[in-house]
Amino acid sequence: MAPTFDPRNTLAIVQDRGVLNCGIEDLREGDINLNEFNIDQCRAVAATIFGDPTKIHLVIVDANNKYEKLFGRKVDVLFAGDTFTLEKLIREPTTGEPLSLGFPYYGAQVVYLGLEEYVKCVNEQKRYDECEDLSMCRGHTRNTDLD
Repeated sequence: MAPTFDPRNTLAIVQDRGVLNCGIEDLREGDINLNEFNIDQCRAVAATIFGDPTKIHLVIVDANNKYEKLFGRKVDVLFAGDTFTLEKLIREPTTGEPLSLGFPYYGAQVVYLGLEEYVKCVNEQKRYDECEDLSMCRGHTRNTDLD
């Protein structure tokens, strides 16, 4: 039997299912999990939807299948790195679907979140004028949620 397409929006499907399927890359190296930031983003979305950050299911994706899983609704949201090129901004190569990735705030594979003015300070490596009071913190937790 062929799968059927659910015409509802992703949020309605996720709410009915009761769990958020997050596509993440497997970035473990031995006992060190380099993917904790992506998992924390997944938890934040689940907490927003359900009020419970534990209502997540992590789905491992890679460069060859992440967009197929996203467009095929195997994952609800995708937290996986990518390179940004003009071609990818126009069409995703494996599905041919048009994409608009927007403006990412990142540098050296580190993503900075927060007030836009401070993100700009960090990206421009500016430490004077309106940026002189900027402080950055990094937290680290051990995570065992990966399948």
